[in-house]
Amino acid sequence: MIRNSKILITGAAGFIGFHLSKFLASEPSNIVWMLDNFARGERDKDLEELLSFSNVKFLEIDLSIDELDLPSVDYVFHLASINGTENFYSRPFEVVEAAILPTLRILRFYKGSNVGRFLLTSTSEVYAGAIETGLSQIPTPETTPLVINDPRNMRWSYAAGKIAAEMATLAAAKQYGLPATIIRFHNVYGPRMGNQHVIPEFIDRIKKSDFRLFGAENTRSFIYIADAVAATAAAATTDTLGEIVHIGTEDEVTIEKLAQEIMLISGIDGSLQKHKAPEGSVSRRCPDTTVLKQVVGFSPKITLREGLTLTIAHYAITSTKSET
Repeated sequence: MIRNSKILITGAAGFIGFHLSKFLASEPSNIVWMLDNFARGERDKDLEELLSFSNVKFLEIDLSIDELDLPSVDYVFHLASINGTENFYSRPFEVVEAAILPTLRILRFYKGSNVGRFLLTSTSEVYAGAIETGLSQIPTPETTPLVINDPRNMRWSYAAGKIAAEMATLAAAKQYGLPATIIRFHNVYGPRMGNQHVIPEFIDRIKKSDFRLFGAENTRSFIYIADAVAATAAAATTDTLGEIVHIGTEDEVTIEKLAQEIMLISGIDGSLQKHKAPEGSVSRRCPDTTVLKQVVGFSPKITLREGLTLTIAHYAITSTKSET
């Protein structure tokens, strides 16, 4: 656990950023600066409650255009981006821009500072091309080639932006000695993740007796948010300088099995209506987590069933509140 530290978290009003901020602020000796421009994050009751902590400060800044006057800190966790498959197609330029430009500007700001660790968050999406073209294995190691199959398919806007952000971070580490680590998240899920991801989308769908399921035979591995943020903090304090680390699990599951688990926990019966996966969706995705276990020294604690139960309970509560 990070203690007695000053911490900046960008994209802090978003799903992972919020939970990471809350996790690090739970240690009273830390001072946590949460930074966001609300392009995706939400100013909700949960955020307002977190901002009431005496050791939490908020900076409403657009890293792409605003003049940067950022605090001197021990750790920078750079999460700011625009995620969500729908956005990849409807806002592809903004998705690319949000991945690259803020990263370049914040790297430039901190490159000559005394920051102890700059941690960039990336994504399993960067492997999609390599997996589909047979250039990778399952489980997928961090050394896998990064491939963009067809730049005309806007599905790749997010992955391409993140690849560029990774390169910029490693280049700053090499040229300026910035102590940097890159982590790649693999299907993080949990409360407050919005509605544009497979788990909350399916939860919402079955509540309406809509049992459509897309890409039933595809496989993914999922990591619950509490494990993901604990692993992220651990990666920033261990011997991962200049390295890339997977944050995920090796528990590969089909989307059909995932859907069945959600229905079982929810107590909802129905017949799944299987449809093809969206164009560009890879058939399999599962990370090799050897570095996470052996170098970072972290193993996820929460099972898929436990995490789904917590997530479903959250969405049941928020749905009830929205209807009243």
